Amino acid sequence: MAHKDSKGNTYYEITMNSVSGCSKIKIEEFFFYLGKARYLFALFGVILGQASQMAGRLFLKYFVFGCIIVQTVCLANFAVYSIFDGEAMKSSIYWAIFWVFAVVGVLLAWLSTKYKLMGYVFVSLWLGFEIGASLSNMFYWQLQSDLLFWIVIVLTMISTAAIAAMDFN
Repeated sequence: MAHKDSKGNTYYEITMNSVSGCSKIKIEEFFFYLGKARYLFALFGVILGQASQMAGRLFLKYFVFGCIIVQTVCLANFAVYSIFDGEAMKSSIYWAIFWVFAVVGVLLAWLSTKYKLMGYVFVSLWLGFEIGASLSNMFYWQLQSDLLFWIVIVLTMISTAAIAAMDFN
């Protein structure tokens, strides 16, 4: 919901308005937020850019390591919430699942730095999943096909993994 402050600036209030309690954020609200915090994002980008330039290809190894840990935890949380959705479980169970999969993520990340091609393929599969999910969500409202939804995701995952494997040297 849009509001105006005393200076006439528009700001948005994000409210919980879905059945499952997840907030719905419109894209213009996201860009408005980016505009408000542009100096913070610019500073973050400069610092991250300088760190990656100084470290060169060494930084890529740590980036892949971190990405695989995050991937593993996100996929585990997705699986747990999908399987046990709506069931009353203690928060300690969710924390235990989080830590177990964080350790699994660290082991996978360690393997990915030991075998770099495997790490690049893991990260590219995640990128393909994210791109495919975005494309599928965009097309789903027009085509209303669950099969097409997953076909698009799988095809983008395969194509990004193939590109990563071909570009690996």
